[in-house]
Amino acid sequence: MILFHLYIRPKKSVKASDVEVVLSHAVDWLRYDPNLFLVLANDEDKDLQNWRKRLMPLCEGDGLETNGRMLIWEVCPYRYDGFLPKNAWTWFRNASKRVNDSE
Repeated sequence: MILFHLYIRPKKSVKASDVEVVLSHAVDWLRYDPNLFLVLANDEDKDLQNWRKRLMPLCEGDGLETNGRMLIWEVCPYRYDGFLPKNAWTWFRNASKRVNDSE
């Protein structure tokens, strides 16, 4: 399994549920801020370029030239620190364990 961080600036016409439909391809995901997600994907779906292709139609613009913003970043699930609600830490610890168990 792979854990990745996702930031997306969706088009104004895109609803939160539209992003959630794309994220339903993942094993699990957590929205911890309006445009920030942690996503747990299985080994068959760990190609970040595939995730980019799925998410691009929802993204504002088509890249930096048109003010688009998206970041997909693989996360090391063993080193972390910060301030998040308790449910986010519970989700992250469970996701980290699943990644560790799959290795």
